[in-house]
Amino acid sequence: MGKLWSYILPLPVESVEQLEVLLSVFSSRITVELLKNIRLEGKTYQKELLEKLPYSSKTIIQKLKQLVSADVLKEGVEPKKTKGRTVWIKWYTPTFIGKWIIMLLTPLEEIDPVELSNISKELFRIYARSLAELCLNFRMKLEDYHEILDREYLNKIPYFPREKEAVDVVVFDMATLDVNLCFDNLEDIESIDDFSIEAGGSATRIISYLNNLGVKTFFMGKVGNDKTARKILDSIIAGGSGFSCISVVDSKTPKVFALHDRSGKWKTLALGDSSLSLESPTEVDWEIIDRSKVVYLGEVRREIVELVSSYSKSKNKIVIYKPLLLFLKYRIDELAKALENIDVLILDEMALTRLGAGEKLREILGYGVKGIIKLSKEVELFLKDTSIRLLDNLEGVNLKLFGDLFSAGLIKGLLDGGDLKEAAKFGFKIALKNLLSE
Repeated sequence: MGKLWSYILPLPVESVEQLEVLLSVFSSRITVELLKNIRLEGKTYQKELLEKLPYSSKTIIQKLKQLVSADVLKEGVEPKKTKGRTVWIKWYTPTFIGKWIIMLLTPLEEIDPVELSNISKELFRIYARSLAELCLNFRMKLEDYHEILDREYLNKIPYFPREKEAVDVVVFDMATLDVNLCFDNLEDIESIDDFSIEAGGSATRIISYLNNLGVKTFFMGKVGNDKTARKILDSIIAGGSGFSCISVVDSKTPKVFALHDRSGKWKTLALGDSSLSLESPTEVDWEIIDRSKVVYLGEVRREIVELVSSYSKSKNKIVIYKPLLLFLKYRIDELAKALENIDVLILDEMALTRLGAGEKLREILGYGVKGIIKLSKEVELFLKDTSIRLLDNLEGVNLKLFGDLFSAGLIKGLLDGGDLKEAAKFGFKIALKNLLSE
């Protein structure tokens, strides 16, 4: 026997009725053929079936009666005028059980995804109702079943989609759970003004913003096997992106606590497993880079920055590097090799401070970087021959959101053929426009 498919078939509670359903459907090849010709939505008329199927009218009508009796089909009649007189014609529609059986008999490529989603949700609702009752009656933990679902989901989808299609941007980053806390004054905390939780962090924000700009994206990284990781991948799929992910057993999604106040002051704290970053060449899907135009490097190890940027430049890709929080453990000169193949380096205030790069931006350009974006209280673009100040004061602006929006706009500008100056101005325009609309 080949691979088993765990197909769930809803049946009536009473065993006699269960047998009636099973025998009415699977005891005859004629019945199977008949159900394949029943529409999932709308009416299927008896006359259609009699004309289409190569069996006697008596046999078809008998099988239809059996299916109605077993509550697989519902029947009805309606009047129709023909040649000046009224005749009554019979029609059939599938019950919920009937719809599910018809889907079982239909090739996967012929199934309407919307219909499949609706019927699957209803089936899961029936199953969940029974499971909830079982847990309550026998004092079992419902959370255990949530964990099983999360783990199985993550183990099944290390790569999505599987079609080998071109992408615009590959995003290398670490997916995190961001806890955002807003205070009136960060220096004198008394109460929380605002609170939000985001599954995915900067990685999914960048991807979401790019998708909104019509850019085809692909996420590459590692995830834990907890509920948050499943939500992150769900949101990536829902946004239309692909991903190549390694699920790390017994690892939880890292948490980033972002504290900021109304004046724009902020502080970021990280909690979690920094091993949820790609570590070796074998964990990188190099073929995806081949099919891309831009490679974006976010929260990743220095070794991966060196490997991926070097390979990407050899393939004439645009490489953008925006170091974030967990791996800012070096001085800027220790990143010299990693920066050799970077086109655009984006540094926010935290990166500037931790790397000790505030006064060395011109020096960094000597490592091979073509342009540096400084995202501090002011926004500046540094090139070898000039610098451009895009904004003098970001007081009161959420710099994390601004940085991700700006990065997405910058990438879109570069993809559209603009030079670094034009792309930076477009990124600034996109960031400001979206922040003002929130």
